[in-house]
Amino acid sequence: MIRVDIGAMVLCLLCSSGCGGRAVDLDRPAPAASGGTSSDLVLPSSAKPLVGVWTDAERLYWHEEYGILQSCLKADCPNSTITYRSDPNGWLSPTVAETHVYWLSALSIYSCANKGCANKPVEVTIDPDILSAVSGHRDYVYWSSAYDIYRCPAAGCAATPEVVSRDTHADRLVFDEQRAYWLAPGGSVMSAPLDGSKPPEFVTASQVVTLYDPTAFAIGNGYLYWAVEQQVFRCPLASCASSSTTRLTTGNAPIRELQVDDSGVYWREADAIHSCPLSGCEHSTTLTPARVAQLSIWRVDNGPQSDEPSFALDQSYVYWLETSDPDPANPTPYAGKAIRKTPK
Repeated sequence: MIRVDIGAMVLCLLCSSGCGGRAVDLDRPAPAASGGTSSDLVLPSSAKPLVGVWTDAERLYWHEEYGILQSCLKADCPNSTITYRSDPNGWLSPTVAETHVYWLSALSIYSCANKGCANKPVEVTIDPDILSAVSGHRDYVYWSSAYDIYRCPAAGCAATPEVVSRDTHADRLVFDEQRAYWLAPGGSVMSAPLDGSKPPEFVTASQVVTLYDPTAFAIGNGYLYWAVEQQVFRCPLASCASSSTTRLTTGNAPIRELQVDDSGVYWREADAIHSCPLSGCEHSTTLTPARVAQLSIWRVDNGPQSDEPSFALDQSYVYWLETSDPDPANPTPYAGKAIRKTPK
C-alpha cells in the first residue's frame, strides 16, 4: 500500500502532476485490467436525454431531461415503471434515499415514497435562499441555504427547517449512520451530527483535501475517500486530520463521481467506469465500454448546483447511462440514451 503523510500530501496537492508518496507493497494483488465486460440493456433507448441514475435493493431510478423522474422494478423494468414527477417545461434536481425520493423544483422541495406517491408528492418546504441541490438520507432531505445547512422530514416541516450547521454552505452532502459530511471552502471536509445536535467538526486538516469536483469524495466503511485529479486517496474518519493518508490508485484521466460500497471503490474516468479494491490496486479494473455519459455539473435556473450520477451500484451490478452514437458536431456526450448494467 502507498502511504503519504498529511504534511507531504498538502505539498503534493499544490502540484498538478500529483503525488508519488512512499511506495510499499499493496495489500492485495492488483485486479486484471479489462476493456469492459458485457452489459445488459435494462432501460431501452429514451426519447429524452437521461441525466441521472440511481438504484436501491428493488428499484432502478432515472431522471429524464428536463423534468421527468421515474423508476421501475429491476426484476421487470419495462413493465413496472412509475412516475414521481413529470413536467417537461420545468427543471428538476432529484436525489434518491433509502425510503424516499426528493427533488427541487423552482424553490420548493418535494418528496415521495420510493414505491410511489399515494396521492400526490408532498411539498416539504419552500426556501427562497436555497443554494444547493437536495441530498436525501432515509426519511430526511438536506440542503444548503444562503447561510445554513438545513433538513426536513419527508412528511414536511411543521414550521421551520431543522438546522444541521449554521454559517455553512455545502454544494453536496454525503452521509453515514450518524453524521453528514461536506466539502467546505478551502478544501477541508467537515461533518456534523445528522440532527445538528453538536457543532460541526473538521474531518481533515484545513486545505488537505483539494477538490474541485464535489462528486469526487465519498464516505464508506469508516473511511473518507476522495480523488485529486487522477489519484484516489483515503483516510480513517476517526483520525483523518492526524493520521497518514493512503493513496489507493492512480488513473489515466481525471477521476469523477467517486462511489464506495463494501466491495470496492468505483468511479468514472473519462467515459468508462473503473473499480479498485478498498485496499488499493496498481491498476484499476475497467468495468464498462467507453460509452458512459460524461454528465456535466449544471445549475438549475441559474441557482442550485446539480451533480447527478451517471452510474449507480447495487450488490451485484453497476448500472450506467449509455451515450448516444458519437456526433461529430457534439463529440462530448453529456447525457445518456439508455441504461445498461454490468457485473461488478
